[in-house]
Amino acid sequence: MTSESLQEIASGARSGAYHSSMGRPWYVVAKTLAKQREISYQSMADRLGVSKATVGHWFTGRNRATLDVIKEIARMLDVPLTELVAEDAYYLTDEHERALIERYRKIPPELRKHAAKILDGLVPKPEDPPSES
Repeated sequence: MTSESLQEIASGARSGAYHSSMGRPWYVVAKTLAKQREISYQSMADRLGVSKATVGHWFTGRNRATLDVIKEIARMLDVPLTELVAEDAYYLTDEHERALIERYRKIPPELRKHAAKILDGLVPKPEDPPSES
């Protein structure tokens, strides 16, 4: 995972490369299925209205595709979305995380940066030693 702050996430900043620490990223599954089905990056790009390079960047993890794009790729591959994201740590959440996400989404957009600052203050930075409680 990247070191972007929650405030950067709240402001819509994207970190670029995505590295999953567990499971397979969606794009590895999609790349395998596309190869098996002989669906080219160019044909996907044409259908999505993007360049072949953009599709290549998604399929290497260099850039992160939106969930709407991944849904469309799943349609092109004729698989359910869940088949692509089932092992991708970025999309795995438990009940507690889903509840927090739902509460965050209820915060008015103009106040989300304040919520992100509060959460950033609660999350230890990589250079901070773990607290001994």
